[in-house]
Amino acid sequence: MALIKTRARGLKLDDTFAFTGTVSGAGGGKVLQIQTAINGSDVTESGGASEDDVFSDTITLSSSSNYILAIANLNYQFYGNSASSTPECNWYITDGSNNKKANHQYLDYLKNDTSYHQGGGTLIAYWSPNSTSEQTVKVRADNGGNGRIVTYGSGAVTGRASRITLMEISA
Repeated sequence: MALIKTRARGLKLDDTFAFTGTVSGAGGGKVLQIQTAINGSDVTESGGASEDDVFSDTITLSSSSNYILAIANLNYQFYGNSASSTPECNWYITDGSNNKKANHQYLDYLKNDTSYHQGGGTLIAYWSPNSTSEQTVKVRADNGGNGRIVTYGSGAVTGRASRITLMEISA
């Protein structure tokens, strides 16, 4: 193994470095396909605590040992429905049977029913469905019965629409 020269202020980067060891567990992981779906329209959740589909896309893997990498970029607005309401939302990435693959709770404290907050977030999920059948991947939301949540779609200001990117990753 080669020695690396260090100084009190860090590495001396004008030297030449060479890696002579081995890496185990590396390999695979090639991106075989990639696609993006944009949420077609704004979706509003208010007053109910049930999970609802926001938008979805499908992907068909070329091998049953490959993986799906799903990245959902969510743009939203929280709006208080009453002075005592704290808007919240749980967004999920699920498979076609609504099995949760990733989730995140967003919560905001608003002073009154006319206050609102706009923001964004990202969810990432990685799994193997062990199938070459078409797979549905969904973004779902549940506002917990508090406030009103709008997940922006393509009708929103340009560039603000929520989207999901699906990738097939080789085993």
